[in-house]
This record gives sequence, C-alpha cells and structure tokens, in this order.
Amino acid sequence: MGNEGGDSAGAPKTDAAPAAPAGEDFPGQAELAAGLACWRNLELDCARQHLEQALSRFDPGRDRLYLQHVSTTLFTLAMIHVARDDLAAAEREFYSLLLLQPDFELPPGDHPPKVGYVLAQARKRLTRRQARSVESPPRQHPAAPPAGKEARVPAPSPPATSPRRPWQAGARADLVALFGSDSEVLYPGAGASIFLARRVARHMGLGLEVSYAWHAQRRPAAALQQLSAGLTLSVTLPLGASWHVDLRTQAGVLAMGTRDRYDHWGARLGAGVVFRWPRSGNWSLGLALLPALVATADGVSFFLVTGLSGEVDW
Repeated sequence: MGNEGGDSAGAPKTDAAPAAPAGEDFPGQAELAAGLACWRNLELDCARQHLEQALSRFDPGRDRLYLQHVSTTLFTLAMIHVARDDLAAAEREFYSLLLLQPDFELPPGDHPPKVGYVLAQARKRLTRRQARSVESPPRQHPAAPPAGKEARVPAPSPPATSPRRPWQAGARADLVALFGSDSEVLYPGAGASIFLARRVARHMGLGLEVSYAWHAQRRPAAALQQLSAGLTLSVTLPLGASWHVDLRTQAGVLAMGTRDRYDHWGARLGAGVVFRWPRSGNWSLGLALLPALVATADGVSFFLVTGLSGEVDW
C-alpha cells in the first residue's frame, strides 16, 4: 500500500508521434490549400512560398494520401515556374514528379506548349538516368516508412537558373524607304547595319548601332549615301512559345552626302519592333520594322527601315 500508483510508475512511457496542428487532417494541409488558392488567383510568389512550405511538412507516416498531395504540389510548382518563364526550374519539378509517379500525364485541358515541352524534357532525363543508373535526382521523396517511424520530405532546393548571356551582336540587311518630299528626289535604297548590345536587366538591353544606306537620285542622275550611329534601348518580351519581340528606341547622329563627301549632318530618332526566332538558344533570326525621323538644317525627313537580321548571344 505504500507504493501508491506503483503500477503506473513502473510502466514504460512511450512518446506518441506529434499530431498535425489543430484544424489539419495531415501536416501541410493549410499551406497546400493556401498555395493552391494563390495559384488560382495568379499570385505566383504567394503560391510558390506556401507550396514549398507544404512540401517540407508533408509526412508519409501521418498522411494516407501523401503521394497524391506531393504530386499535386510538384505539378503546381512546375506550372508556376513555366508561368514565370523559368523552364529549367519547371523541368526539375516535373523530374521529381516523374520519380514519384513515372506514368504521370498532364491533366485534361488546354496547356501552353511550353508545359508539354518541359514535361517531355524531364521524361527524357529520367529515361537517361534509368539507362545509366548514375544520375542522382535533385529531390528524393521516399515511400512511406514503417509505422512508428517519422520521415519528412527534404526542403526544396533553390530553382536552377539558366546561364546568362549578357552580350549580343548582329548584322542586318536593310531596305530604306523615304517619305514626304525626299521620296520625290530619292529612290528607296539598300543598306546594312551592325550592332552590339549588352543586357542591363532581365528584359532590357543597351547597345550601339552603326548603319549605312545608299539611295539613287531621280534627277539629276546621282547617288546619295547616309551613315548613322546611335544608342539603342530595347525591351524584350516573349511572343508565343518560339518567338521574342524587341521594342526598340534609338537616338543618334546621321551624315549624308555624295560619294566620299558627307556635308549634311543631323539628328536621328527612331523606334520600332524586331521579331526574333527562335526564342531559346544563343542565336536568332529577326525581322525589323524601324521608322525613323531625321532632322537637319534643311528640314525633317522620314525613313522606314525594313530589315532581316542575324544575332548571336554570349
């Protein structure tokens, strides 16, 4: 009788696995729901933050739908990266998803062509890994552990970034048309341009362009040539899955004359668009439409430059 409560004191104690927070049926449920809600509202940063947190909290030992929740999270993260044009990170998420679910297919519905392309690249990568058995996955998601043992999904690694190629150089073959009174004196002329630019922001570049054009005069029979140099500012935007469009402005100087004598000087201001293909890689072909205004002591002239260009990035 002197050992009150002796039975309970002598019994071994075991620590129960911590339960999910109040209101959650499984760890990570709140973050998953919040991330999917942000994704539906196109709040990409919010969605990614919540989904990454959910992925780090999922627990196969306390979630009977663990594989389904991880698959949904990885697929949504991949779609977020595609929407942000970070295809390398999207491929990594699809690759992790295929490691978990090799027979994964896109859900029914219309998807941008980039989604199918990135999924195909991830599937090829998985096939190569299985053939060589040497490549390690970027993120492992283990199967459910034995009862009583806790396992956690590793925290996601930072998204991969594509190698930056800040420099761009190219050449363009031009057809220069004139408008107004100049068109009554000069024929449209052929020209050529060379340019060098450097990316100063993700979608913005600053460069230098030098152009030459030759025009035959209607009367008297002679020729007029022009040489110009100017600074260009360009903003590059995606156009579909395979194209870019550059919005360009230019300010510079222009000299005109006959033969080797340039005796008319002026200021040249221009703006226009360049459609470039393909969208990825370190080279592209372009179609340029570049109207320009030239102001000299004799007055103001208007030009329209139409050109075909080739560009390389490094």
